[in-house]
Amino acid sequence: MTQQTLYQSCCISFLAGVFIGSAFSLGICLFILSAALAALVFFRRKEYLLIALGLLMGLLRFHSSLPTPPILPETASAVTGRIIFTEKSLSRQLLTITITDSQLAGRRALVYVPRYPLYFYGQKVSLQCKFIRPEPFEGFAYDQYLALRKIQIVCYQPQISIIGTEQNIWSFIFKVKDFYYRKFLQGMPEPESSVIRATILSERREIPKDLQTDLAHVGLTHVIAISGFHIALFIIIVREILLTLNISPWVAFWLIAVVVTLYIVMVGQPASAVRSAVMAGVMLIAPLVHRPVSVWYLLWLTAAIMIFITPGALRYDIGWQLSFAAVAGLVTWGQWWQSKLNWLPNIFHLPEIVAATLSAQMFTLPLSVYYFHNLSLSSVAANVVVIPLVAPMMIIALVVPILFFWPLIYQAVMAVLYALTYVMVKTAEIGGKLPYSYLTLPAMSEWLLALWFLILIILSYYAVKNS
Repeated sequence: MTQQTLYQSCCISFLAGVFIGSAFSLGICLFILSAALAALVFFRRKEYLLIALGLLMGLLRFHSSLPTPPILPETASAVTGRIIFTEKSLSRQLLTITITDSQLAGRRALVYVPRYPLYFYGQKVSLQCKFIRPEPFEGFAYDQYLALRKIQIVCYQPQISIIGTEQNIWSFIFKVKDFYYRKFLQGMPEPESSVIRATILSERREIPKDLQTDLAHVGLTHVIAISGFHIALFIIIVREILLTLNISPWVAFWLIAVVVTLYIVMVGQPASAVRSAVMAGVMLIAPLVHRPVSVWYLLWLTAAIMIFITPGALRYDIGWQLSFAAVAGLVTWGQWWQSKLNWLPNIFHLPEIVAATLSAQMFTLPLSVYYFHNLSLSSVAANVVVIPLVAPMMIIALVVPILFFWPLIYQAVMAVLYALTYVMVKTAEIGGKLPYSYLTLPAMSEWLLALWFLILIILSYYAVKNS
């Protein structure tokens, strides 16, 4: 067993430990914990010891991450806090606030407020509100989802007032985000403006519900999410600019790391973006230290690092699961599908786009059916149309607000951005309403999901072997 294979096995056993800790009762976890400790005592081979240790660490990490439930006042209470993140929807704003006084000091609260007036990062506010704990609803573990962001308290319809503003580097970063937000809002009509704000700034809640449904039906929701594809394009753009300026590779690496980190924080640290950034960081630094890296090793290592930081994401963050599954599908099935699609004309990288779409869906399809009961039959055609547009859309969208000071150039470039976004919107609207563009399926049990993945893993083994 090579060193990378051993470390990869340890990462997998760590993830298995976290999953077991999240899925089973404390009694079962203690039994498995005892078995892992027994393995550490009786097994003499280094490989088995490290794998058992990874399982043990996963169990301990999940249970150590469980937060202490807050003790909430029974009536409305007055507190002060600081806004650390804002999200906008069509009818309201969602403010993530760190409470700074009272018995809830240090806790994070999600506060629902009207759409206007707008609130911003760094503002200090006074709240009068009845705080409650989030509860699951309609099969969605809302409490666990918020816990991933360390939020344990929810507040609806508060009396809120601004009492001050805090200025720091993060305030500047979110002011940049607000600048881009306003320029996109002013320069494009809806729904194209909301789509580009979602694609660049992760403001997905402002997209009209009908359009969100159409995007899901044609398999294009990954385009409007800050996914690994977007981060990879962002890194390539920054890297090419730095190399054009003859920046040394090491300096370029650290500058890319800083810029990408600031961007990810600005858009709310979505799991797919963080995963992509960690993987890209390892891939960029590997040639600098003259160390070859296996893609599978890189994928498992990235997953282990992210789950160590946020253990609950493995089970409760659907976005993280879909992102990891998509990359696993690309790594496993990419070459196999390309070998089967070499008959397609090489126009606008058509074989690569179709192969990437089908490969990613190999592992995301079971999760999509399980969570959303939706099977898109038009995703390949929709992705062939839209994927080639994403790179020019991102490049133009990152540049165009800066051109605001040159009105004629700004309007011309904004018109090009609008045209690209219009094509994407129309592809979703037309495709989503075509007969049989998607199928609505009944609910699927966890056992059937596990069986589906077992069959996929067996097929994947032969696909990798034959490709």
